[in-house]
Amino acid sequence: MAVVKITFDGSSVGAKTDAEIYHFLLSNEVGIFNGFKGGINYSFSNGKITFSDGYASIYGRLIYIENNTQVSVALDSSKKGYVVLGINTNTNDASLYIKEGTSYPSLTTTNLLNSNGLYELVLCAYSKTSSAFGTLKWTR
Repeated sequence: MAVVKITFDGSSVGAKTDAEIYHFLLSNEVGIFNGFKGGINYSFSNGKITFSDGYASIYGRLIYIENNTQVSVALDSSKKGYVVLGINTNTNDASLYIKEGTSYPSLTTTNLLNSNGLYELVLCAYSKTSSAFGTLKWTR
């Protein structure tokens, strides 16, 4: 057994240790920091969903979405979908992407405190046809 210095000059904190501490400090919540910066709010225009800036935490992994970050949605068929913030601790990656289906698709929600893997957090949900964009839903 040993004493491990975490917040000391010259110490090195691993991402998993840091995430565990943040997850505890954030009351074990997964989601968006509402009321801080732009809260990752969104708008839709010309086939693009545009997000305001803000922070999210997924099992203590902190992510910042920059202002005016955009995701394109093709009006190519009738589908229901999500704009997803995906965190993959196997590949050390964080990204925004579209997930669609004839009904709202299932999401992967690995408990990242217990194992490495993928967690998908929905930022907004929508429906579309080949000619029009339907309802945007706030999913929080």
